[in-house]
Amino acid sequence: MNGYFEWASDLYVPCMKRFQEAQERGIDVQNTYTLDPKENWNRLWEYCEAARCSICRLIGARQEEKIVLTQGTMDGLLRVFDALMRDPARPLLPGDTVVTSDCEFAPIYPQFYPLFDMRIAKIHGCRTEDELLRAILGALATADGPVKLLLLSHVLYREGVRLPLEVIIPAVRNIAPDTTIVIDGAQALGQIHVDMMELNVDFYVGDFHKWIQGPNFTGFIHCRDNRHLQSLLQYTVHPMAFARSFGIEGKLCSKFGPLPFAFAGLPTAIQDFLTGDLKVDSFQLTDRLRSRISESALFSKALEFLAPDALRTGMIALPIEPSQAGLRWRLFKNYGVLVSEHNPEIVNGLKRQIYAPRFIRISCSDNWNTEEEVDYLFEILGKEWCNMQ
Repeated sequence: MNGYFEWASDLYVPCMKRFQEAQERGIDVQNTYTLDPKENWNRLWEYCEAARCSICRLIGARQEEKIVLTQGTMDGLLRVFDALMRDPARPLLPGDTVVTSDCEFAPIYPQFYPLFDMRIAKIHGCRTEDELLRAILGALATADGPVKLLLLSHVLYREGVRLPLEVIIPAVRNIAPDTTIVIDGAQALGQIHVDMMELNVDFYVGDFHKWIQGPNFTGFIHCRDNRHLQSLLQYTVHPMAFARSFGIEGKLCSKFGPLPFAFAGLPTAIQDFLTGDLKVDSFQLTDRLRSRISESALFSKALEFLAPDALRTGMIALPIEPSQAGLRWRLFKNYGVLVSEHNPEIVNGLKRQIYAPRFIRISCSDNWNTEEEVDYLFEILGKEWCNMQ
């Protein structure tokens, strides 16, 4: 590999050494499985509890019991949505108003539309905190009645814009105190500082196989209050998703629950971030690439996708034409460089509200990449764009 710029641990391409080692730690644990079911059961609980403890320290959570283990972000979000619809006190019902943005992960939208009254905050193209805040509050204000749910990403999966939740959440609480707030943190952990004590959100959902480069199939839900935790607890399909203190060991396990062997490799992956050996909020290599893209006339159409300096992260999106489809595989095959490529499919009823072009995304990490890799990537992207002229 001459450059790895897709921190999503795609199982269909070569994986980075750190990710592979995290996977192997879980396999090593699995190989120590004994013939004593009780011993195995207790050890699996220990692995999950150790993972939960590490997650708490990473995200600044006070109570390990508030952490629910999942197989990843999408798995966690679906569990949250299911729990909200089953909430006996304030269920999310068909026709209720749900607010989200026009920059969410495309598979999110079909979970709500057309069953719910969706209001879309137009945040694509917002360049400042004030513009983002006005767009989100404006979408809340369009609702005919109470807004039951607000779903936002901490870091937008396409442009990599960091939403200033420290500004947005208090403003939302001020005008809609009863709205349930769910945050998709898939692209945040390992990129930016995340602290549950600073974020007054009902659910924060994330995973560890991207910027942490932990084992695959490891994710979590952080629940703010016990009522929501109990809703998840009542309908869980794997007891080890929860702290052992809940006493639900008799509940049947399912393949849809967290994988204890995967979580066995998680504490070691997190430790480097806890000790400061690996950095967050550091985007020097991304800035190097952003600067070169901004100065090149070849990429003039991409400028609207570059995050503003104050809200940038380690991600860069470049829109591509239909004729450039398959660029990801050409870069991989011809140059040994891996990026991600997306062609979002938006449900028909929302296409006029959501701008979703085909694009490639470059995930550039100060922890994992080098200046030489970044410069080489810019060189080969220039060749590809020149060929399109």
